Amino acid sequence: MAKKKSTDIPPMRDKPSYLDELLKRKGSLEGSDTFDELCHLGCDRKLLGQLLLLFGDRSEVQLKPTKHLKGTTISTRPLDSFETAFHPFKAINMRDLDSFVKRAKQFLDDVALLKQSAIVQELIARNLIREGEILAGPPFLLLGPFDSLLNLPELIKKLDLRQNPDQTRWRKQIHCHIFSRTQKWHDDLIAVVFNHLPIFEKKPTNAEAVKVWRNRHGCKILKR
Repeated sequence: MAKKKSTDIPPMRDKPSYLDELLKRKGSLEGSDTFDELCHLGCDRKLLGQLLLLFGDRSEVQLKPTKHLKGTTISTRPLDSFETAFHPFKAINMRDLDSFVKRAKQFLDDVALLKQSAIVQELIARNLIREGEILAGPPFLLLGPFDSLLNLPELIKKLDLRQNPDQTRWRKQIHCHIFSRTQKWHDDLIAVVFNHLPIFEKKPTNAEAVKVWRNRHGCKILKR
C-alpha cells in the first residue's frame, strides 16, 4: 500500500501587529525580542502592548474617513500639551486662558448689573423670565455656579501640564504591570523596549535612568 503523502500545511505566522512593526522599525529584532521576553516572564501581551502604545507611540493618530465620518486626528495623550488639553476650545497657553476668564468675569459683572435694572425686574414680575435662568434671582447668587470657571487657571496649575501627566500615567502603569506579573522591575528589559518607541527616539534611556524615574514617581518597593 502506497504511503499517503502528507498534506499538512505549515501553520501561518500571525500577521505582525502594529506594535511589532514599531519595535522593529530600526531594522533590529532587539525591541521585539525583549518585549517577547517580558511576556514570557509573565506580562500580559495585550495589556502591556496597549500601555506601550499609549505611552510611547506618536501622540496624534490619523483616523481614516469612513462612509459616515470624516477623517480626523485624535490625540492619544491630550494632556501632554496645552493646546490638545483644551481642544476644541481655542487656547494654546495660560495667557489665552487668563484672557478668557477675564472676559467671563466682565460678562458676569455686567449680568449682575443688568439683573438690578428696572426692566429686568419687571420681566421677572410678569413671569416672562423663568425661574432658574441667569437673569432670575438675586444678583449675589450669580457667581456661585461659575466659581470653578473663574478659578480655572489656578485649578489647572495644580495639574502641572509641564510634567506630561498622560505620559506619566501610562508609564507608571507599565512599570506596575511588569512588577505585578513578574515580581521584578526588569529595568534593563523595559529600557530596551522604550528605546524602540518614538517617544525615546531623540533621547534614549537606560536601566539606571529607568530606575531613577520610577523611584521618583513612586514605583518602588517600600521598606517596612
